[in-house]
Amino acid sequence: MALHCRVWGTSRRPRAIAPRRLSADPLCVVPASGNFALQSDSPALKLGFIPIDPSKIGLSAAP
Repeated sequence: MALHCRVWGTSRRPRAIAPRRLSADPLCVVPASGNFALQSDSPALKLGFIPIDPSKIGLSAAP
């Protein structure tokens, strides 16, 4: 059984993973449209991932 990674478009086979690691769909809101915010039931949030406010990252105007 191969899994498809929606973000990078690659496939890989499931394998044994270490404790506190999870191989699952992160449940992004609408990745096809570029909205990678996590849905409230995302397994990433259950592992303790803290979402980043996208307005506070990336390129900005020169001072």
